[in-house]
Amino acid sequence: MKKLYYVLIFLTIASVCSADWRAELEAAFPDGVVLEFSNYNDWGIDISGSASKQTSGLPTVTAGSNEIDAYFSVISLDNNAIGEFPISWIGKSMRTGFDQMGEAPSALISWYAEGANLGYPDQYIFMMFHVPKTSIPYNLAWNESYPDVDTGVGNPWYGFVAWKIFDVATGFESSVAFGNSTLRSHIASDSVKETYGENFAIVNLFGYTYNSKKFQLSWPIAMSDCSGYTNDDVDGLSNASITGGIWNSGSKAIIWDFDVGQYLWAGEWFGVEWRFNRGTVNTADARVDLWIYDSDGTEVFHGYAIGFVGLNSCEVGGVTYFDDEFNNFNKFTTGSNRLNGTPGYTTCAGVPCDERPDGYKEFQEPSVTTDTIYMDDIIFNGDRIGTTYFTLLLGAEPASSTASGTASRR
Repeated sequence: MKKLYYVLIFLTIASVCSADWRAELEAAFPDGVVLEFSNYNDWGIDISGSASKQTSGLPTVTAGSNEIDAYFSVISLDNNAIGEFPISWIGKSMRTGFDQMGEAPSALISWYAEGANLGYPDQYIFMMFHVPKTSIPYNLAWNESYPDVDTGVGNPWYGFVAWKIFDVATGFESSVAFGNSTLRSHIASDSVKETYGENFAIVNLFGYTYNSKKFQLSWPIAMSDCSGYTNDDVDGLSNASITGGIWNSGSKAIIWDFDVGQYLWAGEWFGVEWRFNRGTVNTADARVDLWIYDSDGTEVFHGYAIGFVGLNSCEVGGVTYFDDEFNNFNKFTTGSNRLNGTPGYTTCAGVPCDERPDGYKEFQEPSVTTDTIYMDDIIFNGDRIGTTYFTLLLGAEPASSTASGTASRR
């Protein structure tokens, strides 16, 4: 791959163990991109609420090139976003936030192509992933005084209904410029021009309570007039054949069957691997896969969806886009936002939860202590990653995989 660029929008960055570990990963995936961060100095910066691109105060490296060339933020950051934290996976890890508490910026953008048509038509993304309990808002009074009417047991954890974990986009000619200048002149939305583009996939973590969280995938495709993207195309993801998940028409997304809340509740790291195959333009032959691994490398889930359009063409000014250009995955963006919500209960101690007098439905900001998630060993590649990764890590091949669309509960 070509030189890798990074933009941080509310960034928190991943790091790793040692230069030797980074070298092992790079040797194992010579045609991939490895975000290991052991060559970065600890990084944090104090800024005062700017929503514009920042090109100064960037992370620095001890050796090699600095692959982070800008970031965005609307918060003040006074803690390290790259560093060796008490709960780091191996050495340094990346910490990303959700723009509420100021613990860390909340998006890292990786652009890995010299020009919009390079990148991966069929991309695999792997990462180690961890969410501390303290990242979830809770209300202790509810836990003590308002147990669930059905179980009699209090659950203190409010839900972030959906956390955006990352998106992967096609057709960026730089880290913050989609398509080319002619195409951008026909697009009104800055978020389309700078952040998402028009054919991309978004991965959220979905669930109303802390100990019930599932990955959620949406895959918007270009509108025919090139003005933006749509989730409503009848040939898009809603038409996919799904194994190991269900289509949710309300959120226009697949909700995968495996519940990762067990790892969050136990405070454990786990591995996640995705495959995004964009398929052929205007043809229902795209594919997405999800594999989930225990921290010992045991594959506990594999789900997939096939038979949908992942790359739609559009026409504007007599020019057709995405038929032979701007069509590979070449940009990865972590996090940046969330949707708050209420827990999955309808009654609390016999009282309808939405009639509770204590601000039950409101986000209780003072109760959140970190508002962050952690990622480590983020790898982009054109082939499977997870088994090779854990074999390197453990010195032996991990436990055998589960069947497609199944889950082995721990």
